[in-house]
Amino acid sequence: MRTLFIGLSAAASLASMSVQADQLADIQSRKSLTCAVQSSTPPFGFIDPQTRNPSGHDVDLCRAIAEKIGVKAIIKPVATEARVAELISGKVDLAVANLAYTSVRAKQIQFSHAYYITSEVIVTPEERKHLTIADFRGLKLATPKGSTSESAAKSNSISTIAFHDTASSYLSVMQNKAAGFVTSNITAKYYVHKSQDSDKKLAIIKQPLAIEPIGVGIRKDQPQLTDEVNKALIALEDEGTLTSIWNHWVGPTTYYGLERKDKVTPLEDIAINPDI
Repeated sequence: MRTLFIGLSAAASLASMSVQADQLADIQSRKSLTCAVQSSTPPFGFIDPQTRNPSGHDVDLCRAIAEKIGVKAIIKPVATEARVAELISGKVDLAVANLAYTSVRAKQIQFSHAYYITSEVIVTPEERKHLTIADFRGLKLATPKGSTSESAAKSNSISTIAFHDTASSYLSVMQNKAAGFVTSNITAKYYVHKSQDSDKKLAIIKQPLAIEPIGVGIRKDQPQLTDEVNKALIALEDEGTLTSIWNHWVGPTTYYGLERKDKVTPLEDIAINPDI
């Protein structure tokens, strides 16, 4: 009986390894690609208040990648702190969720080429916009739990208060529960714009906390799928689709007013902060 148990365990282990190795084949077989996207981080991933459907830059990007692979995209909105966990557990195929490369995450998951580079910044009431990073040491900044925003603040010796997502971090500042909050530069612009309709107007301080490459998250030991995603990103770059998606959500004609300057770039070609 004991020999049979060991044999069955070995067989199950081999079967598991086989499934793991064939993730791309599995996606192609079922003709669908499930992407984790953020549920409350505009303009990247959020629930459209009018349609109640997932919307945003990364939703469009997931669909574009799926089209290149030749399958249907299935969008799964998740909380910021759940992006990596959903991927590792196999509940999604990819995390297309404004996911920054970090040395810690790189031990857990694989990353595609970077499709843009952003910075982590401090958003604070306007009267504090002249402050430096050093001035926030001794104060508390709100950050989404398990995010690179949290890591960036801590790597700069700034205390944090963890919240469920960026929207909650923003609300904590508006309610005077934190001196500011940390988020990516583009998302920061959204909340600064949103605050202009309130009595408490926000601003972004000039010094960034960290520079971060953003890529697609993929489970470990998936070279075929990683290669396929990278080929899709390069093709989308070459045909102009990545720029079209960017321009729709954050480009020069939006209130973000950002021109897309970064091209799809292998991570090894980017100087990455090893402390984040």
